[in-house]
Amino acid sequence: MRFLNSKKVLLIDQDGTNLGEIESHIALAKAKSLGLDLILLNKMANPPVCKIGNYGKLKYEQDKKNKENKKRVQETKTLKIRPVTQEHDLDIEVRRAKEFLARGDKVKIECFFRRREAQYPELGKRNIEYILSKLTDVCKIEKNCEMVVRSMIAIIAPK
Repeated sequence: MRFLNSKKVLLIDQDGTNLGEIESHIALAKAKSLGLDLILLNKMANPPVCKIGNYGKLKYEQDKKNKENKKRVQETKTLKIRPVTQEHDLDIEVRRAKEFLARGDKVKIECFFRRREAQYPELGKRNIEYILSKLTDVCKIEKNCEMVVRSMIAIIAPK
């Protein structure tokens, strides 16, 4: 239990029933007699809300929930290609994209144009569409080929 400045607390027992306002030292004695901890749930309430329970178990469950929420975060992986990238290298990028999609990540395919390559955007679009055609069975297209300054971008997500 954290340090309590309040003389009275609103106590909830281990079953979840409200025991009402009780003096803090009596609540602490009640928890000790049951062999449990007095857990401060809301110190900002008036009076503070405390619960009788196993602090270790509560902490374990909170950590477990946090870990699950962290797993669900979807990352965006980037594949960088150029308009002059050869078909064999594009196949390698397709394989990498399939791995990312299998893990549940989004994939951003980015084709960079250097110098005079920017005058031929159809070359970059051809490469991106080649990759997209190989991935149609495992992904859905969120953003089709779009020119942004000196690069062309497409974003795909797992089905």
